[in-house]
Amino acid sequence: MSRILLPIYTVGPLPQLTAASHVVASGADPPDTPALSAASLCPEDGGCLEWLGRKRLCSVLYVNFGSIVYLTSTQLVELAWGLADNGHDFLWVIRDNQAKVTGGGGPTGMLPAEFVEKTKGKGYLTSWCPQEAVLRHDAIGAFLTHCGWNLVLEGISNGVPMLCYPMAADQQTNCRYACTEWRVGVEVGDDIEREEVARMVRKVMGEEIKGKEVR
Repeated sequence: MSRILLPIYTVGPLPQLTAASHVVASGADPPDTPALSAASLCPEDGGCLEWLGRKRLCSVLYVNFGSIVYLTSTQLVELAWGLADNGHDFLWVIRDNQAKVTGGGGPTGMLPAEFVEKTKGKGYLTSWCPQEAVLRHDAIGAFLTHCGWNLVLEGISNGVPMLCYPMAADQQTNCRYACTEWRVGVEVGDDIEREEVARMVRKVMGEEIKGKEVR
């Protein structure tokens, strides 16, 4: 059979090939990386990279539930207060079309005014960002994700530990592999509750044994 079939070569991980498409924190393109045009279909907020540049090493939690998943109003509020109460800075992507479920306009318009006020300087809210550049940034300490395969691959490719909250499709399987087989993440729980979110963020980004293990 080997004399009939052509050789098969694996290629990837492809996210690493986009490294030159965004300016990294140092302001210089990574060496020996082919320049590719950005493939994002949404306008990207490059200001978040400047904000990250003012943060300490591994001090920021990146939160993104991808381009399809919607959170309920309750989940959004519980997640918000979990982020506010865990003691770590965060960069949170909330798509504009999330308003179809929760109402409001723009990321801040979907969240309690008290949360927005409390997290000034501590949190950065945006509707989309240059994700590859964010995950490569030295300030990022962990990644809260729904475990869509693209996001999992990008997190692993950049060596960022994950907090996993799978919701549908292949996400449960991806979560199991990330948390149980590869041990690069921890699962948040069956539902988004502020106390659990805060506890798990501290667990992964703090000095607990589990956090050190996944890092």
